[in-house]
Amino acid sequence: MEKNHRLLAQLILGGIEPVSCNKKSSIEYLKEEGLNPESIREEGMRRFKRLQLQMNAAKTKREMVANEKIKQDATDWAERILSDISFSFPVFVKEEKMVLQNRNIESFNKEDIRHTITQYLFMKLLSDSKSSNADQV
Repeated sequence: MEKNHRLLAQLILGGIEPVSCNKKSSIEYLKEEGLNPESIREEGMRRFKRLQLQMNAAKTKREMVANEKIKQDATDWAERILSDISFSFPVFVKEEKMVLQNRNIESFNKEDIRHTITQYLFMKLLSDSKSSNADQV
């Protein structure tokens, strides 16, 4: 994405004539050509903002799709853990060093356990995904 921004800037800057290097002379030049510098600036800003919104929307959509995949992976992982005959929730909590708001885990029913493990794994996978994305940038 950054490469595209640099190429766009180079393209724009490559077409600049010497008259446009000075703000005052640029405004005078545009007026001499019968153009309204303020309306050109406003239209440019509107287009720029629209492009920013489109880029942000696309980024949000990608993040939502990625998070849905992470959610499914966490759910699948939790189901594999819970299907293990030797699974013990208290042992899992201790091994993973989970911090729980409700410390009375003996009162958890099967759905509470499933939900807690799935949430924990989702956060773990999400954190791993963010770390991986940060390393790629």
